[in-house]
Amino acid sequence: VLVDVASMFIPMEGGERLGFKITVVLGFSVLLLILNDLLPNSEVTPILGVFCAVCLVIMIISIVDSIFISYMLHLSAVRPDVPQWLKIWVLKHLAFILRIDTGEVTTSVVEKEADIQTRRCLQKEHDSAEIKLLKKVLLELLMIRRHMIMSKREEEAKSEWNMVAFVLDRFILICYLLTVFIILITVVVVWAF
Repeated sequence: VLVDVASMFIPMEGGERLGFKITVVLGFSVLLLILNDLLPNSEVTPILGVFCAVCLVIMIISIVDSIFISYMLHLSAVRPDVPQWLKIWVLKHLAFILRIDTGEVTTSVVEKEADIQTRRCLQKEHDSAEIKLLKKVLLELLMIRRHMIMSKREEEAKSEWNMVAFVLDRFILICYLLTVFIILITVVVVWAF
């Protein structure tokens, strides 16, 4: 269980986390088979068996979490923008509860105003050949600038998806740790009395 918890700190971007978690669950399953042979047969389910079964279920839920996080990271390439409801619930509320600094990603209104002013300058009719050439160069530069702005926005959208995935991953990690801790305390209390 501790190794599975430690696997939550493997970077999300690669597929190593998912493969590692599946390996841990397979190893844990083998441990359960060996434990099944060692435990005596009884009509009452042993508390250790219940603890191991619950841990196996939690590990499988952790694998589903890793698949979900990988899917969200895939969405950063397919869907450029994070839906507004997801931004509000995850990046604002859940990140605040977990005390995770998300950093606000903003779009610039100044860029739109600069484009409008540039178009007004370019619309003058009575210009010399040199000024027309300079205007064509300016238009090409503006096209390059727009392309760079679009590339920057795509990168910001990917970073938003990464931040959503990170916040959800940390939330699931905390839920995972709380569940294991509660079950462990329950086992110790039941075993002691």
